Amino acid sequence: MRQYRNILKPTGQLHFKTDSKELFLWSLEQFKINNWQILELEFDLHKSDLPEDYKIQTAYEARYIEQNTPINYCAIIKLDK
Repeated sequence: MRQYRNILKPTGQLHFKTDSKELFLWSLEQFKINNWQILELEFDLHKSDLPEDYKIQTAYEARYIEQNTPINYCAIIKLDK
């Protein structure tokens, strides 16, 4: 979290997506603990109403979607310490 905080501009957003529900839920806890605000949250990105440019697929992601595994997604911003 510290590395993301150092890399992002003051108004920058982190877009996080994963097929692993366990990793995603753990990450949400970490974001909260480390003072990040969740702006958008989806447990099935590709069935959501979010903009299409959020849904650009990696090769791995396409494979999981083909297996009907949902892709979890959130956009977060860092809050002042």
